[in-house]
Amino acid sequence: MFLKPIHTTSDQQALLAALAETPFPKEITEQIYELIFIKNFSFHQLFSELPPEALEKAYAIAKIYYESGNYKAAFPLFYALVLYDHHNYNYVLGSAASLHLMGNYITAAQGYALAYAASPSNPTPLFYGAECMEKLKKYEAAIFLLDIAITLSGESLEYHTLKERALLNQTSLKKLIPGDL
Repeated sequence: MFLKPIHTTSDQQALLAALAETPFPKEITEQIYELIFIKNFSFHQLFSELPPEALEKAYAIAKIYYESGNYKAAFPLFYALVLYDHHNYNYVLGSAASLHLMGNYITAAQGYALAYAASPSNPTPLFYGAECMEKLKKYEAAIFLLDIAITLSGESLEYHTLKERALLNQTSLKKLIPGDL
């Protein structure tokens, strides 16, 4: 495709990885490459220069990769989108979930915290953040996150299944900690 520039930032390298693995139309890929590596655009400048359908397509492709289990290909796309708009819940959640399912629990937990900040009434990132804490054997932190997720779920039908799972996980985790919790 293109020669890799000699001097790149880690963000540029992440985007190069995403470009190498995504089926963007050639003209959009060339436009992205030129804006980042020739004109040295920031992500905000880049995305403001791209047609809106390019963002939609990047998200759609990332979601397809994620849903097909190809988290390694999904992550760079979600990451590039997060760099563009870290307040977008779907971008942040996709990035965190990809990391989570690749086994990068610490960074995934941080991503879930950012997703929670983007949508503080949604218990989903707390639930999955708790799963990361459990994998890291930080059981008290996992229980704390599950407490908040359960409270946020309330009586909502939308979060009923998540609440039931959180209650089961919380009960199991409490058995792993000596003393009263």
